[in-house]
Amino acid sequence: MTITATTTRVDGVAISGATGRLGSHLVQACGRQSISTTVLPRSGPSAVQLAARPVDVVIDTSVAAAADISIATSRMQDLPLVYCVSNPGEQVLAALHDLSECVPVVLAANLSPIHWVHARATREAAQRFAALGLPVEVTVHDRHPATKRDAPSATARELGARAGGSPDLLSTRSGGPVSDHSVRFSTAAASYELTHSVRDLRLSAEGALLLAGRLLGRPAGLYTTDDLYSEIAGEAKGTSR
Repeated sequence: MTITATTTRVDGVAISGATGRLGSHLVQACGRQSISTTVLPRSGPSAVQLAARPVDVVIDTSVAAAADISIATSRMQDLPLVYCVSNPGEQVLAALHDLSECVPVVLAANLSPIHWVHARATREAAQRFAALGLPVEVTVHDRHPATKRDAPSATARELGARAGGSPDLLSTRSGGPVSDHSVRFSTAAASYELTHSVRDLRLSAEGALLLAGRLLGRPAGLYTTDDLYSEIAGEAKGTSR
């Protein structure tokens, strides 16, 4: 499985968190696309280790505590950074904002293109209900396995923001991998629900590489997955945004 939307080819990736769930899927995705990989350590100096093979972009799938390695590597090698760690904290966010003055950085708490469609559909539904003057109650529910640290998830909070108002955010930490996210719009007479269920992280790994290619040659700045997927979708349809 490979996403086929048009974007710039990535030839080499430096990966932080390569042994984790998403990182291991990313390594496999690179193998399927014949992209060379360089694994960054969790601590200590790392930038000098990239000279042995070509690297186009840094992708961080690790944990917030390891952000300094990927940020330092990106800065010293003048490489774009795809940052895929949810809820990194204010200190890491400040460092990423500072890095974005030098190189392009994308904050990607959820890499899946299907999540992008889900989030867009949530905003569209909320706008349509508001235009109709139809009062609705909104509930956002995220389900992750018990190993998920934060609740509600960053994805659930994003969906809540897209829904507008003051939605109820509910979290369940049980069951198997990977996740389920639903947005339910309710009235006394009827309800409307949008759900995205993830069985494995292959599509998220493919999304990371797609977004990485989109950063190549781009001016320094801080970007979101919504920015980049919107552009990619516009290209796929032969339209501009």
